[in-house]
Amino acid sequence: MDITNENINNLYNWQEEYIFKIEKREKKDFKTISNYLAVLNNFIEFIDNHNISEIKNINTDTILDYLDHRDKMYKENEKLRFIKKYSLDILKKDDKKLINDFVKNDIKDLSKNTKLNEIKAIKIFIGYIEDYSYMKKDLKTIDFPYLKWARIKLKSERKQIKEYDIESIHLIIKYLQKRIASGRSRFDYSLSFAFKLCLFAGLRATEACNIRLMDFGKKRKSNKGDIKIDVTIRGKGNTLFTVPIGYDYIKKEIAYFNRNIKNDRELLFKTSTNKDFTRFTFYRDMEKVSVKLDLNKKSLHGFRHTYARLLNENGVDISVIQALLRHTSIATTQIYTGVSAKRVDDATNIM
Repeated sequence: MDITNENINNLYNWQEEYIFKIEKREKKDFKTISNYLAVLNNFIEFIDNHNISEIKNINTDTILDYLDHRDKMYKENEKLRFIKKYSLDILKKDDKKLINDFVKNDIKDLSKNTKLNEIKAIKIFIGYIEDYSYMKKDLKTIDFPYLKWARIKLKSERKQIKEYDIESIHLIIKYLQKRIASGRSRFDYSLSFAFKLCLFAGLRATEACNIRLMDFGKKRKSNKGDIKIDVTIRGKGNTLFTVPIGYDYIKKEIAYFNRNIKNDRELLFKTSTNKDFTRFTFYRDMEKVSVKLDLNKKSLHGFRHTYARLLNENGVDISVIQALLRHTSIATTQIYTGVSAKRVDDATNIM
């Protein structure tokens, strides 16, 4: 194996030597080796496409540019995955725009933890090249004088989710109720119900799409005397949670499905072509509503953020909001709720 020079093409040989080391000598498990191999393949392929002639010229900006590249790569892969999943082999111009909007507005960026893990894998690989070339007397030592790991800091950047103001919410509700009154189709009821579950119970879009009639409990009176229904949700990791929703918000929709659905285990929501709702079709149909009402908002997750904000503005304790949103960390809930102008005013009025 030729690892005797600093030519950038030699990275593949260094990678082979390194993978052999962690597999045979360090006895790393298959999953760890596969993850390292995937990261290094992506990294070396990226290096191949840039004007870096020698290994030692890999620098801080190289790593930062690679991370930007990974973000773009992740988005593109998500787009292709959705096209494949929904059998959109032949796309019209409008379909392409819709897919791009969906990926832009409703798909998260590559997570900070994933990026940190990739940095760790690359850092260990670079360290291996430095150490191995230093220890072997027949090799020229390879240093990386322009690579400063301390400068590679990741900010916890989160996409700004556009919440919905009260006026926009009222417009959507009024429009969807009008569609129910005139169309009375399962699709009309499905779209209205899925929207309300996100807005009034804080469900994620995918959770709403997977709801069944069996997931709804019986009507009950709350401590304040209003009627609630408990909804059982299959959350992340197939964990079951229960959240309440006001019966008055969904009484038309729940009555329709109780009348018309015989099998309470089937997925409730159907598209206009009688297919099960998916996150993408839900997004597509709500995007049409947004365009119809001239609303400059397209994110389904915005309904969940709006739910959190309204609870916050009505004085609900953040730990309760955390429980309703099913967040493991209260820090995540704080991002959802923010600090509204109303709460700031209320706080200063106490003084």
